[in-house]
Amino acid sequence: MVGNFYRDKEQISCRFADRIICLSEHDRDMLQTLMQDDIETQRNTVKRDDYLSISSRRSTLSAMSKKIKNVLILPPSLRGDILDLAQKNTLDSNENYTQFLPPEAANAIKSTTLQPRKKRLFISCVVRLSPEKSPHHFVSLIQKLGGVDFLRRNGLIPLLCGAKSVGCYADQVLADFEYVCSRGLSQGSVWPYVVIKHFLGPKELAAVLTRTAINIHPCFYDAYGMTLVESAAFGVPSIVNNGGKVGAVSLLGSGKG
Repeated sequence: MVGNFYRDKEQISCRFADRIICLSEHDRDMLQTLMQDDIETQRNTVKRDDYLSISSRRSTLSAMSKKIKNVLILPPSLRGDILDLAQKNTLDSNENYTQFLPPEAANAIKSTTLQPRKKRLFISCVVRLSPEKSPHHFVSLIQKLGGVDFLRRNGLIPLLCGAKSVGCYADQVLADFEYVCSRGLSQGSVWPYVVIKHFLGPKELAAVLTRTAINIHPCFYDAYGMTLVESAAFGVPSIVNNGGKVGAVSLLGSGKG
């Protein structure tokens, strides 16, 4: 089984590692469970083993037990260039990143009839277009909220940004997104939506986030989820799956889910 192959390799890695560092509480708990299972297996082996190897195995088990208690969590830091742009945006109210907006986003803003004073227009999802990142949940959310009617009432423009990872999956997500964002429009009527099919550079990301009202991080599991931290740096709240396991959530306050 492929799953057992990776589990076995992780157990062996943990068994012989001098120090174990992970990205989140969830990953720490998972590794501790994996190591505890390994200890139980090793204990059963000791009971059946010959006398000469028992002392060595017991020493290994003792070291592993101590290691379980000392798994460290080390969240990755915000990239220096993003931090610098976020600090400029906070300290200087005249800092304007609009000029760096991707053309798709800039054109969507120009095409709206929304009040020009409203700065934050986007309901954004910035993830790779692959099944494990679950951008289809973002599309489903827009649909369940009411689609175009909801977007119009709240003056929001949906923005989906991410490079294709799994082609057929990404194509289906994009087709569904286009359908949800245009369904129910009367003939000749339009409401803008944004699709960006590449990873954003630092200034492009800053430009998008300074125009974003809320960020949607749709996957159920993410070892960390740097987009949440990047969004927070620009004052953008994020919504994550309730009951999901996204590492960065533990850093962002009690309003989780």
